[in-house]
Amino acid sequence: PSTAKDDTITRIVPKLTEGAGVVTTRGDVHYVVTEFGIAYLHGKSIRQRVLSLIDIAHPKFRKELIQAAKAQGYLLPDQIELEWDKVRYPEELEKYETLRDGTEIFFRPVKPTDEAALSEMLYSLSTESVRKRYFTHTKTFPHKDVQRLTNVDYEQNLAIVGVVPGAAGGEEIVAIAQYFLDPKTLVAEVAFIVQDEWQDKGMGSFLLDYITSIAKSRGVRRFYATVLPLNKAMLQIFYNSGYAVQTEFDGQAYTITYDLEKKA
Repeated sequence: PSTAKDDTITRIVPKLTEGAGVVTTRGDVHYVVTEFGIAYLHGKSIRQRVLSLIDIAHPKFRKELIQAAKAQGYLLPDQIELEWDKVRYPEELEKYETLRDGTEIFFRPVKPTDEAALSEMLYSLSTESVRKRYFTHTKTFPHKDVQRLTNVDYEQNLAIVGVVPGAAGGEEIVAIAQYFLDPKTLVAEVAFIVQDEWQDKGMGSFLLDYITSIAKSRGVRRFYATVLPLNKAMLQIFYNSGYAVQTEFDGQAYTITYDLEKKA
């Protein structure tokens, strides 16, 4: 368990107490398991290990663990601190899906520990893919921006990632779909991107269908997205979504809108 003495103290701590015994070095530890998940530590940086361990600590201790890690220089000062007592990881949204070529992909909600893997995926994108998604040729994905994609509340901001087995037993992110909800209007902006080598396998269509069904079940009324004319594959995914899609063009990009209650 992640706690002791009736949940009054955490077993995951920022530093060892004086005189504490150590029987396994950090380099020998591959996995740490608690009731809140599994942290894979082998081959990761100290910062990645710290985030992974905090992710499986009891939610009521995570904020103080992040603050302690910042004070000791293990995490950057601008590391986002979620309201862990209010944020619940929606495990029920995890699922496997088989693509057109027979490859099985694991889809799950994004986690704060995904920052390094997501950053790696973003920097691996071709210049064309970057332009289609971010409307720029420049590959610049700083920590402050990437962590906003991985530190979400799963309600107003939800992201689903597609992962495959990576090097040394870790995970590699190959796609991400995300929506940003305006709680006043129940209208959400949706965006997603698939790594180049995984495109044209039906993953984009699946992600749009899956995140639409999740949003619909949560009362979201409408989705909208901004798509460049050159991104014909993305436009086709929306047009084939089965919903009554409305399109407006401002001379530079299309705004795609559809009501989640209105099928085509």
